[in-house]
Amino acid sequence: MIDKLNISAHLHHRHASPALSLMCAADDAALENCPRCDEGLIVSAQADFVRADLCSHLTQCKTCRGKGLRQVVDAQGYELHVPCPLAALKRKQGLFNGAQLPAHFETATWKSFDRNRQSEAFRLVNDAFARITTAGLDAQGRLKTNVRGIGLAGPPGVGKTHLLVALARAMTLELGASLRYTDFSRLLWDLKSCYARGDNESQLLRPLLEVDVLIVDELGKGRASDWELNILDNLVCGRYDRGGFTCVATNYPLSTPSVIDNRRADELAHSIHAGVETLAARVGPRIDSRLQSMCQWLIMTGDDFRSQSPQQRLPMRKPSLPSRS
Repeated sequence: MIDKLNISAHLHHRHASPALSLMCAADDAALENCPRCDEGLIVSAQADFVRADLCSHLTQCKTCRGKGLRQVVDAQGYELHVPCPLAALKRKQGLFNGAQLPAHFETATWKSFDRNRQSEAFRLVNDAFARITTAGLDAQGRLKTNVRGIGLAGPPGVGKTHLLVALARAMTLELGASLRYTDFSRLLWDLKSCYARGDNESQLLRPLLEVDVLIVDELGKGRASDWELNILDNLVCGRYDRGGFTCVATNYPLSTPSVIDNRRADELAHSIHAGVETLAARVGPRIDSRLQSMCQWLIMTGDDFRSQSPQQRLPMRKPSLPSRS
């Protein structure tokens, strides 16, 4: 379902989906009255990813009869075909489905996030999206370059992925930005599958470099081999050079004093003393330096949400990974 951020009404109306009330099957009643969909889309988990499907009544749109174009007459009397609201909705549907959001976060939305438990993190991501809507878009409504992304660090189960998936929903469905989500382990599996087919790794990495928004989860995971670090270097430095909006999440502690208050500095010192590697140690100083510049970082703390009762947890689905062929 599509959720709205807590930003001003002016911003909400500026970037909300076009009025879709013309696309009701039976009459011209507002689309929000449809019991099956939210603004024309039904979001569900399918295989490994979350997918948005058009509600069935949209194919009977009175404005365009499901074609996405409507006929109008201009001031000179010429008949023209112009996009109707359904065409814009189909485009955002394609962007959402192309994001490849993980299926086990099907219900991860702004509304389902426990903002009381992680109010600081929610506010950071919320404010970042609000800044994009006010100053991060050009005259054509496209995302500008060199807009600073979000970096979330913290132990498993504190809501890092949930927040980034919720942000991805807003970026695709509200702003119409192209976006890709990947976790680092999945990226490595996809690359190995790419090699097995005889393809070049650039065929897989190029779309990640070119999208408006890239989200990389599980940063620092893996064996930190030379090959893995080379892949990460190409990805991070490529995004850095292009000025692409990039968000990351990691379970490894940070070592940058500017993002750590005194209490967390004590926690970091304890982690290092206990032999826990920092993110900088995992990815190297070159990548770490660029990530600190590209992202506004926040350290999230707390208990593992997944350890709570099943009624309180998000439904989890284990993704299928490519075979080692």
